[in-house]
Amino acid sequence: MVYEYQHQPLKSLYLGYQIVKTCLFRIPFWCLHYAFSFLRPRPTWTFRMSFDVAFNRLLSAFGTIAEKYAIFPSSSFTMLTRNRAGQFRSWPTYLAMPDDPTAKGVWLDARPTLVVGDVKAWAMAADVVSVRIPGYWLDKTTYDTPISEKPVPGEKVVYYLHGGGYMSESAHPSSFMSMMPRMALDCCPAAKRAFSIEYRNCDLGTSQPSNPFPAALIDSIVGYHYLSETVGFSPDDIIVMGDSAGANLTLALTRYLVDNRAELSTYITGLASSSSVASGLILISPWVDLGTSHETPGSSLLANTCDFLPDMRVGLLGAARRAFVGPLGMAGANSNAYLSPASIHADMGKVSFKGFPRSFIIAGDADRLFDEGVSLKDKMVCDLGLGREGVTFIQGQDGTHDYLLLFPSSPVTRRTLAELGLWFS
Repeated sequence: MVYEYQHQPLKSLYLGYQIVKTCLFRIPFWCLHYAFSFLRPRPTWTFRMSFDVAFNRLLSAFGTIAEKYAIFPSSSFTMLTRNRAGQFRSWPTYLAMPDDPTAKGVWLDARPTLVVGDVKAWAMAADVVSVRIPGYWLDKTTYDTPISEKPVPGEKVVYYLHGGGYMSESAHPSSFMSMMPRMALDCCPAAKRAFSIEYRNCDLGTSQPSNPFPAALIDSIVGYHYLSETVGFSPDDIIVMGDSAGANLTLALTRYLVDNRAELSTYITGLASSSSVASGLILISPWVDLGTSHETPGSSLLANTCDFLPDMRVGLLGAARRAFVGPLGMAGANSNAYLSPASIHADMGKVSFKGFPRSFIIAGDADRLFDEGVSLKDKMVCDLGLGREGVTFIQGQDGTHDYLLLFPSSPVTRRTLAELGLWFS
């Protein structure tokens, strides 16, 4: 059960309880426990890394405190990480663009004609339509490129789809998630800017959760159309990047473009002449099995309890998963390649990756989703091959979920970014 403490006076009482417990017991215990290296969860983790993982396990958007307080949208913000006693953290949603003069935002109009094939049928079943959404530009350091400026010859662009379990986080440049595309820009000499969309997250704070699949996919198609048709980037120059749920969305978008390339070429003219639907894919800590096939004894999903991600079968992430799959249900999550491209369930046939661009997969071996990343790599290699022009797989030693964000200055992150720079070059 989630959000059972969303009403007063329980929420205020619970917040007070959590503050006292954290300050008087949790933090002192963590400080004492992790002071001894042999008691840290992983041999390469420092005191700071061990403390940060424990802290994020408690206070992340999916953590213990966030689990019991409902999500309520407003005109410009959804307080997605309200805890059991009130607002904890907020971020922008697709409903409005914050009044921030430093952010390079642009509104993207709904594009219902871009929704075709099976996705159109799934959208109708889920009562999902294309809507107007915000998008945000990020510049590489020292650059200040005007919004929607045409690319120069040879210029690449990073199209970033943020993570957050399809229920949290934002594309806004003020979000800590923006560290991801900034890291990619630093590694890619040919790119001077990145673009990200504020796709629709599932709203779990209502009796009937909103924005199920394929809402986020439809939004990502709108963003891709904008980059190609409005700004003028060739698909061959678009690097699609996503972490966690964003990596799932990256693969779904790519599959949609590959499956419907001929029909979509009418609306995205660059698809008719490009060699591929994208220059490459960057998949970080990919959440690529929304079904149950990796929930087996000894799997990383169950065994990697040192990760800050909680047990994904229950709690907020369990609720988000069930809300996101919508009418397709968990049976669809086990057998639908758009939802679970790494599924090893008996109901999932061979998942083809023919027509996909070269891909760079990052998976930390302390991540609950590590095994999913390995399964994805194995399936992609069957069609794309292994190596720089096929699939590059980076196993981050002792890396948690999204360790690039959690441990940005750690040796494992520096090694990973060095490999990404080589891949770009």
